[in-house]
Amino acid sequence: MELYIPYMIGSSVSMFVGKVAYDYYHIPDDSNTSDDSNINESIDYSLVDNKLNETKVDSGNKLKDISIDEKIELLQDILSKECNRNIRNNKTKNIRQKWLRVIKEYEDLGHTEFVSRYTKK
Repeated sequence: MELYIPYMIGSSVSMFVGKVAYDYYHIPDDSNTSDDSNINESIDYSLVDNKLNETKVDSGNKLKDISIDEKIELLQDILSKECNRNIRNNKTKNIRQKWLRVIKEYEDLGHTEFVSRYTKK
């Protein structure tokens, strides 16, 4: 029993000295304490596929907190101005399902990829 007491004291002292040294040399960074406003901003970056084709990707979502009718109007503007396409908007079941599919695709792909896929060639 007498043999273990010096080891316990020595390990406790070395543990305390190690903690003090770590706190002395370690400088805490404040990158984890960012504002919530930075989370809602759009992030733009590029992807490169296997054939070295670069694709621009954005994470901003314009369709987040608006109604379905407003989403349809916004996508009609995007499709007519940027893609040269016209999808009618009568309130039939098939057309509404098509619009819901287009809205989901826009939200999943992002603006630039959506425009590049729907542009008439």
